[in-house]
Amino acid sequence: MQKPIYITFASPKGGVGKTTLTTLMASYLHYTKEYNVAVIDCCYPEYGLDFLRRNEIEKITKDNYYNRKAQKQFTAKNKKAYPVINTRVETAIEEAEKLQGADIILFDMPNIMSGKAVSLFAEMECIVFPLMGGTMYINTLQSFVEAINQLVITTGKGKIKAMYLLRNRVNNWDGIEFTTACEALAADTGTTLLNSTLSYSCHYQKDIFCSKKQDICVSTLFPFDKQLPCIEQLRGFMQEMEQIVGKLCGKY
Repeated sequence: MQKPIYITFASPKGGVGKTTLTTLMASYLHYTKEYNVAVIDCCYPEYGLDFLRRNEIEKITKDNYYNRKAQKQFTAKNKKAYPVINTRVETAIEEAEKLQGADIILFDMPNIMSGKAVSLFAEMECIVFPLMGGTMYINTLQSFVEAINQLVITTGKGKIKAMYLLRNRVNNWDGIEFTTACEALAADTGTTLLNSTLSYSCHYQKDIFCSKKQDICVSTLFPFDKQLPCIEQLRGFMQEMEQIVGKLCGKY
């Protein structure tokens, strides 16, 4: 059996969308593209993904609409929901190795660059860094990526095959200067700037608790709805990530 691909979204700061992006990608690949996905939630003590999963299950048991929606989805595909495993950073790989049948394991990691986090980064094959506007954040992210380069890649001990920058939560006023800064950061750090750009939009925060029945974006149990106003950007990003995953899995 082929070893699963390890992927993470990483940032030195909170609030840049790591957990949201992890959830979106896991649900897209698992429910829409038929990969077998698992998620390791390392964000102790919050465990945001596990919190979302538990609350979604509770919502489904009380809401007839979502109950029927879940039954239809899991019966039609004959496929269970992907597992969400809580663990600290130091035991994340041990927990991942216990999982059976996963093609892809996504790790939701904390922001702190500790020695234990460095060891976990070294096990990743693909790292995506969400990139927001502002000189301060760009400089902070550059230092973060350079630290991974120095502590993992240049030592030859890591398994990292690719690192990408994603322009995420981009405001309307982030224009050519921001793109130029992103391109410069990619060149300076040896990363690749993804073609996709995700705008700053409340639609990316919509879940089954705050959205209309046909307007789900973030969910651990359902793929994002096709009626979302941000669907073209989101679909473009997911398709780009699917190509990356396919190459890592040897499909392309």
